[in-house]
Parts: sequence; structure tokens; C-alpha cells
Amino acid sequence: MTKLNKKRVKWLVDQVAKHDKKPQEVACVYNVTGRRVQQLVQEYRETKKYPELKKDRRPRTALSNEQEKRIEECYKETLLTPRLLYFELKRRGYYAPKNKIYCFMKNKGWIWDEPAKKKKRKRADMNGSIRDLWFMLIITAQRRMTPLVSSGSMMLVVEYCLVASSIAPMQRML
Repeated sequence: MTKLNKKRVKWLVDQVAKHDKKPQEVACVYNVTGRRVQQLVQEYRETKKYPELKKDRRPRTALSNEQEKRIEECYKETLLTPRLLYFELKRRGYYAPKNKIYCFMKNKGWIWDEPAKKKKRKRADMNGSIRDLWFMLIITAQRRMTPLVSSGSMMLVVEYCLVASSIAPMQRML
């Protein structure tokens, strides 16, 4: 089902154009963006006619019973993840979109969302800060000391002194 129809478009446009409401306030009623409401209002103001939706827009499709049966059959044999299942189906000569395989499997309860994988990735900046440099030097010092314990205490002390002397100036900067 689509979010908007003629009646809803008319109501949205009237609220903004005639009742002086903000597009963002009105948009949440029908779960559309404020920008989309702005576009509808702009078209109304230019043509003095309410915007109409395209009749020949791309319809939303669902998996056919045949596709669902093939996915279910293939999953029970292989127990693959949606992405790999897509390639297995393709190898067998059947087609189903990856995202629809995923949704079908999620509705069946065979897979579930992993919130950790949906987190936005953190990017390291090239400049860095002194705190990051300090942390890097401490880690380097720990890594250098660990393997030298078995080779003798004298080597450990010398290595520690070299690393500590390079870290000491950093402590003064902080």
C-alpha cells in the first residue's frame, strides 16, 4: 500500500498552504518527509491544481509461492545465510532478490538483526590528538616489553628505559 492518495495529498497541501502549518508538522501524520510535503505544496502553488500520483509507478512486489517454496527447501538442506542462499538458488537455476530472501527468512525466524553490525563505522582522523599519540606509545611500550622478559632482565631494563625516555616528553605536554 502506498502512503499517499488523492485525499491525503489534498489534506497535506491544504494544511500547509491554507492553514499555515509547517511541512514537518504535517508530514509525520502520513509518515512522509517534510521535503516531500514541500514538493507537493510547490507544485500546487505553481499549477493551482492538487498534485496527482503517477498511475504507472513501479508496484511493490512480493515473493511468489514458488520462490518461497524454493527458499524454504534450499535453506532446510544447506542452512545458509541469505546472501549465500541467494547464490545457491542462482546455482540451482532459481531467482529471488537478496533483500526479499532476507525479509522472508527474518519473518520465518530463521535469522535476526544484529545491532552491532548496523552501527555506523567510526573513522580515524589523520591528524590525531596528543591523547591518541600517548595511547599509541604506551601500547608500543607494552608490546616491546612482553617478548623481552624471557631473554633476560638486563635487556628488559634497557628497552624500558629507551621507551620511557621517549614517553617522558609527552607527559610534560599533557
